[in-house]
Amino acid sequence: MNHINPLNILLFLLSILLIVFVQLNQKEQFYDEVKQSYQETSSLVEKTKRLKQIYRNKQRMSKQFERILRSSALRDFTIKKTKTYAGLKINIADINKHALDFLLSKVLNGSYKVTFLEIKKLSSEKASLKMEIQW
Repeated sequence: MNHINPLNILLFLLSILLIVFVQLNQKEQFYDEVKQSYQETSSLVEKTKRLKQIYRNKQRMSKQFERILRSSALRDFTIKKTKTYAGLKINIADINKHALDFLLSKVLNGSYKVTFLEIKKLSSEKASLKMEIQW
């Protein structure tokens, strides 16, 4: 009378099959999350590499900034510039608002790392500017 009921065996196998499918589904979801995280990290690494290439090229940045300072909008103003190993310091004692707007739009829209920027209003048309750009 040691007889095993075939329905019990079938029920046991179905329950094991259900458990395996549930675990497989959980592993697939986990795999999708890890894959998405990897893709996000990979895209972030690529962006970081591109930004490093842009910001670490000292010669290119220096030439571009010199071109901005030699532009016709800034020729009439006395620009004191001091080059250091880490970057460039700019001091303009008296600049009109149009030239200041031109300079700031070029610098802030460019790929320069501005570490210090001080603008003092001297009159309604004039201002002074101190700026440090780091390479």
